[in-house]
Amino acid sequence: MITFKNTENAINKIYNLGVTPSIVTCVAINKQIVFKNAIGTTSKKNKKIAEFDDLFRVFSLSKIAAVACFLKLYEKKLFSWDDDVDKYIPEFKHGSIFKGLRIKKRKNPIKIINLLNMTSGIPYGEPVDFVSLKATPIHLNWNRKFFTEKNNSCLNLSKTIAKLNTYFEPGTDWKYGLNFEVMSGIVEVITNKKFVDVINEEVFKPLCMNDTAYYFKDEDRATDLNYNFVATKNRLLHTLNFKINNHSSFIGAVKKRDCVQAGGSLISTALDFMKLLSTLIDGKDNEGNDFLSEESLKILTSCWYEFSKKNKSFKKISGLSPLDYNYGLGVRVRSSLTNEPLTNLGEFGWNGIGGCFSIIDPVYKVTAINFLSGFPAKNKLTDKIFIKGLYQDLHQYFNHS
Repeated sequence: MITFKNTENAINKIYNLGVTPSIVTCVAINKQIVFKNAIGTTSKKNKKIAEFDDLFRVFSLSKIAAVACFLKLYEKKLFSWDDDVDKYIPEFKHGSIFKGLRIKKRKNPIKIINLLNMTSGIPYGEPVDFVSLKATPIHLNWNRKFFTEKNNSCLNLSKTIAKLNTYFEPGTDWKYGLNFEVMSGIVEVITNKKFVDVINEEVFKPLCMNDTAYYFKDEDRATDLNYNFVATKNRLLHTLNFKINNHSSFIGAVKKRDCVQAGGSLISTALDFMKLLSTLIDGKDNEGNDFLSEESLKILTSCWYEFSKKNKSFKKISGLSPLDYNYGLGVRVRSSLTNEPLTNLGEFGWNGIGGCFSIIDPVYKVTAINFLSGFPAKNKLTDKIFIKGLYQDLHQYFNHS
């Protein structure tokens, strides 16, 4: 019988950092939950004890749900990975990139695959990032200009993103940015539906993810976001920006809306999200029904970008060694076992700036969720603590069973 003593110790260690009001954790083996843990309170005001149906802002874990939706549409042959983005959104036909201190015309078109493997060069628009200065006014005005207007769309947001200067020629480097938001606009073009309706039809309804949406379905179960004014000057200003402007694009809306940040503003529970992760082990849902094909799973976890020691972006996001991971479609994929903490080759998943973290391990048939609610939540530290504790327990169990 497996015990999770090291996992529990890791969770307590993370909680004692003080970056989140609560932590909800779930681990499953062969799609069966074998460990659940909830610690802390969802709100500093009412001191409500954390429970497994608490709603969390999963931030960039949203990309796992979004890419599942994109893969479902790919299986229906609604687009090709090599399609030019401007085929669907003409505003992307003529773009510019930064070259040193100069702006030059982009020579090559951005393709759909560049969006999903983060090689388009499209930035997020960080407040203290010289290359993103043009992006910053758009970033700061999202809440007012897009997300509070019920009749707006992901397509219109994509057209606005097309105005941004990019970092490099498509396919030549890796940069975390607003790529899934552009893809959500393409989804609206190829389906003639709102993206929020498409992902609900393709992912949430089939998997019975009834608590998952791009808004809080039940405010009483919402977990407070703990703002942590720490770390670098860039992070401090980034946090202040979100605190002051109340960015519903990231921190979650109370009301349903049509324009969402596809890769960053999903709301879910740990138990709900585990339903999605379980399908990524073998393409089948918990009832044994087909959800994604074997080809789609292979595409998801293929090496679309190989990190190098020089690429600091990945380590900045996760704290994990870029020499041990490749990038698939919206997920990290373990490619080497050189550095601690050790998982298994082929392990994949992603995290969110609020501290939510996921693991899908096809070798052990393990899926795991560790939900936090901080901004930022020291992912570079918390992710590694959780992985180390969890895999101490998993390795001990599987190596002796």
